[in-house]
Amino acid sequence: MTLSEAYSWAAHRCALRELCPFDIEQKLRQRDTAEADILAVIDRLIEEKYVDTQRYASAFVRDKIRFDHWGRHKVAYALRMKDIPERYIREALQEIDAEEYRSILCQVLAGKQRTVRGKSEWDCRQKVAAFAQRRGFELDLVFELLENLND
Repeated sequence: MTLSEAYSWAAHRCALRELCPFDIEQKLRQRDTAEADILAVIDRLIEEKYVDTQRYASAFVRDKIRFDHWGRHKVAYALRMKDIPERYIREALQEIDAEEYRSILCQVLAGKQRTVRGKSEWDCRQKVAAFAQRRGFELDLVFELLENLND
């Protein structure tokens, strides 16, 4: 794939949805693009504002929390795996509305409580808490909201 073809392809993808440099790099490698061309394409996309890491991090956090019901820890981990700088991750996580986040966690907990089975109430509560923790939610917040749901 030539440099101009790679740029056109990547610019089209960026126009459809937010992508980070890591995503573009991976996709261009799959299309057998030369390493020098990959770097040139990414630099040009950043220069022309097709790619903005801060904008990507904010959109990623919003989408994963609202639509996939992930917690802060899981979202932050996923962003780190995409080589997003830590300061962008912190800024994006600070944009989360606390009430919306708590509401989403309540939905996750209530949904899991309806389906979990255990030997005792304590056992069920531990299974629900472990589920929420695997989704990336903070354990102290999970137990706080579990207390409110059981009241």
